[in-house]
Amino acid sequence: MKRFFLYAVLALYAASPCPGDPKAAPGIIPELLWTGSWESEKNLSGRLRLSLEMPSPGLTFRVQLTDRRPASSWDAFAESFLNKPAALTALSLGIRHEATDSLFLYGMIDTYGLAARIKNPWIRGSPFPENHAESYGALKTESSTTARPAFYLYLGSPELKPDAGRLRAAKFFTAFSLESVGEPGNTFSFSAGKPALSAGGEAGFAGNGSIRLEAYHTEGTIREKNPDTWFEAKPALPERKFRLYAGSLILDFPLFGFAADGSYSETFAYGRGFYGNFGLRFGNRPWRFSLAADGSGSRYTGPDGGENGAALRFAARLERRGKRGSLFRLDALVRSSETPESPAENLLELAEELNRFSLGAYYRFPTDKSALAFSRLSFKVAGDSRDPKNRTLGTEALAAVKLWGIHSETQFKLSLLRKNESAFGFDSFTLKENLLWNNDFLQLGAGLGCLFPKGKPPAWNTFLSSTLRLQKKRWIRVKLASPEFPEDWTLALSWHAEW
Repeated sequence: MKRFFLYAVLALYAASPCPGDPKAAPGIIPELLWTGSWESEKNLSGRLRLSLEMPSPGLTFRVQLTDRRPASSWDAFAESFLNKPAALTALSLGIRHEATDSLFLYGMIDTYGLAARIKNPWIRGSPFPENHAESYGALKTESSTTARPAFYLYLGSPELKPDAGRLRAAKFFTAFSLESVGEPGNTFSFSAGKPALSAGGEAGFAGNGSIRLEAYHTEGTIREKNPDTWFEAKPALPERKFRLYAGSLILDFPLFGFAADGSYSETFAYGRGFYGNFGLRFGNRPWRFSLAADGSGSRYTGPDGGENGAALRFAARLERRGKRGSLFRLDALVRSSETPESPAENLLELAEELNRFSLGAYYRFPTDKSALAFSRLSFKVAGDSRDPKNRTLGTEALAAVKLWGIHSETQFKLSLLRKNESAFGFDSFTLKENLLWNNDFLQLGAGLGCLFPKGKPPAWNTFLSSTLRLQKKRWIRVKLASPEFPEDWTLALSWHAEW
C-alpha cells in the first residue's frame, strides 16, 4: 500500500510543469475551512479542511477531518469520546494536479459519472444527456455510517491539440480505486477488498462538438445475506463473488446530443443481469427537446453489490431558455416499480407493468429588480397504482413572489386515494408558506405549514431562522423549528468559515 501511495505521488508530480516555469506563481497558498451543525436531541457534526496550493508545480494538497457524534444531552456527548461506536470520525487526504485534473485520494470518497449512474439507478433522476457527468472522485463532506474508506487514483492527460481536420482537442484518463472491506466509516484501518478500474477519452471537434468513450470494471465479494423476516420471499444467500462490466458513450453537439450507458453483472448463486440507459437531445437554445429511457433485469447487481430490482422508465422534457435567465420546462415520466422478482422475461412484458406517472410544468421568470415580481411557478400531477387496492393521485403547485425585498414561497399538495374499484376521493391536503428577507449582512426566514388529513385533526409545523454573515465566506445560522406544533420544538445551529 505504501508503494501504491508513492507511485501515485510520483505520477502526479511527473505530469506537473517544471518548477522553473516563469509563468507559474511561487509560494504556497493555504486555505482553511470549518463547517458544522448541531441540532437538539440529535447530533453534532463538523468538517475541518486544510488545503495547501502550490502554484509552481500546479499541485493542491488537502487534509480533511469529519466528525459526527450524538449530542442529545451533555452526558451523551461526553460518552461519545469514550464509546467509539457512538462517534463517526474520518480522516481523508487528497492531492490534485490542476493542469490534468489528476487526483489521488484516500478516505471517504464520492464517485461521479458512469460508476454512479449504474449504482442504484432508480433513486436517481432520468438519464437525460445533460445528466451524464464525467467520471471523477471527491472527498465526502460529511461522515457516513455505510461508506467504507477507499483509495482513488485518477490520472488525466494534458489536453492534446492535434489540429487534424475537424479534430481540435483530445484528452484521456484512467482511474483506479480500491475499497476496504473493513468497518464502515472508519478510515483509521484498511483491509483491501473491491478494486475498480475505468479508462476513457474525449475528443473535441470544430464547432463545439465532442465525443466521450468510457469503460469500467469491478469485481469483489458480497457478504452473506439472510432474510430480515421468516416470511420474506428472498432466500438466504451465502458469501458470493460478483463482477461487473460497463461502458458509456456520450455525443455532445450544438443541435444534437446522445448519451448511453450499459452495464452487465455476473453474481455467483444469484445470476446475470443487465442495466442500460440512453438519452437524446434535439436543439439547444432557445428550444430543447429531450428523451430518456432506462431499464434493468431482476438479477442485476450494481457496482456496490446491491440488488436494484427489475424496472423500466421513460421520460421526456421540453425546455425553452429565454433572456435574463428565464426558463420554461415541461416534464413527463412513466415507470414501473422496482421489483426483486419480476414475472417479466423481456422488456415488452416489463412495459406492461408501468404503474407510476408524473406530469410537470415549471416557469422561472426573467430577472426583475422591480418592487413586485414573480420568481417562479410550478405545477405537478403524479399517480401511483403499484397497489391496485389503494391507488393514489396527487397534485403539487408552487408560486414564488418577491414583494419589497421579501421573498414569498407558497406551496400546496392535494392527495386523492382510490380504494378498490371506487372513485377517487379526498385523502389529504398540505399548505406551506415560507418567507425570506435578506441584505448583505443578515437573512431572516419564517415558515408555517399545515397537513389536513382525512378523518384526523390538522397537523401544524413552523420554523424561524436567522443567518448572520460575518464576512463573504463566513456565516452563522440559528433555526428554531416545530415539526409538530406546538408540542415538539428543536433548535439547530450551523456555521461556515473560510480563511
